[in-house]
Amino acid sequence: MRTFAAMVVFAIAFHELQAPAASSVVNVNLSQVPSPASDYYWVITKGRDPQSARAVYGLSPDGTTTTVIYEPNGLGPSQYISVPAVRADGRVVFHASTSEDCGPLCLGRLWTDELTALASSYADTPCGPIVWIPGTDEVLFSNFGSGIHRIDINPATSDESRLTADMFDEVVFVAPNGTVFFAGWRGGSRMHIMNINGTGIQDWDPLGDTSWAVPSPDGQMLAVQKVTGPWRGSITLTTPDGTPITSYPQPLTGDWTGSVGGLAWSQDGKVICFQRDMELWTIHIDDVGSLRQLTHGEYPFVQVWGAFTVTRTALGFNGFLPPIGGADATGGSFDSPVRTFKMNSTIPVKFASSCEGSPVLTGVHTLQVMKFSSATNGDAPIDATPSDAATAGNQFRLTGDEWHFNLNTKATGMSVGVWQLVATLSDGSQHYAWVQIK
Repeated sequence: MRTFAAMVVFAIAFHELQAPAASSVVNVNLSQVPSPASDYYWVITKGRDPQSARAVYGLSPDGTTTTVIYEPNGLGPSQYISVPAVRADGRVVFHASTSEDCGPLCLGRLWTDELTALASSYADTPCGPIVWIPGTDEVLFSNFGSGIHRIDINPATSDESRLTADMFDEVVFVAPNGTVFFAGWRGGSRMHIMNINGTGIQDWDPLGDTSWAVPSPDGQMLAVQKVTGPWRGSITLTTPDGTPITSYPQPLTGDWTGSVGGLAWSQDGKVICFQRDMELWTIHIDDVGSLRQLTHGEYPFVQVWGAFTVTRTALGFNGFLPPIGGADATGGSFDSPVRTFKMNSTIPVKFASSCEGSPVLTGVHTLQVMKFSSATNGDAPIDATPSDAATAGNQFRLTGDEWHFNLNTKATGMSVGVWQLVATLSDGSQHYAWVQIK
């Protein structure tokens, strides 16, 4: 039995009939996704036209939240993103399609608006799946009318070669050992394997009418799509050589009426997202009762291309700014408050935050005040009431690149004594300072 080594990213892209897709794993910073953040998001596109598909989105596991993760600057007015293939470092290759054709290959990067057209000498208009070759800066893509091509994504070279000549061949994924899995109408099966140079083509049809397959992130399983009848399909879990894993239901999803495709794995290898009847669904492989519909007709033609994980990087906190002038280790203590304010005045509570060198300009950050003691020391109080209005509620507001909260001690019912101010940032981190009211 062959066992594929652990794969960082599997870029399994578009299939014209049933829209299978990628299983990619991309690490991103928590500050770039909506709050509260999930552990992972599905990579999706919402349509196949210039109105709905000019960006790539992250979809939360419950289907309730989407956020733009890539929106290139430079697409023509009639172009849209088709079959994006995402690599672990965030680079994405896609077709800049139009309603007339599938358009040229382009290169970009998630969380930017970068767009680079890849120079080439295509024999025909490129169309269909794009997958990354593990450990290289090269991709395979399906060129309708002339088979599967290999191209270097370096714009300075864009070296290209042709691996197969059949117009219906569509690349599915590339194993770490260089074995290429592809779909096509040749021989006695729908799926085939070959060497990375296009030689040694063989049929690969472990289930009979096997139409697509996507490896799990650890390379130990395949989610295999099988056509069971006209507009019927199912998903079965197999070993890397296509042997069904009998410890899971066979098939995992049951035999469904309706197109089943668009396979993608979560990073932990526990959840599969797929397209069924033009909507997205998920199922936990250890709980067949966990079947869940994520979308409900809100997108013109939704497709899933993989998943990315969210790494929780704490937001930088540059301290409470003057007039408080300190926080945490420099924020005073219950017996030695950092600052004394006049009773019934308004205290301007301000801070700045950063993430990886850039100011944090989004998110929900809140303030909490707690009284510790009614005793005070001999420090003279100051009246630092700002010129703008007091803040209602408990959320800081963005002013320039700073976050401000005007704390009205009278309106909030604060009394003479020592108080602790606690700011909770959108990533859950907390920062404090001690003040007294006199």
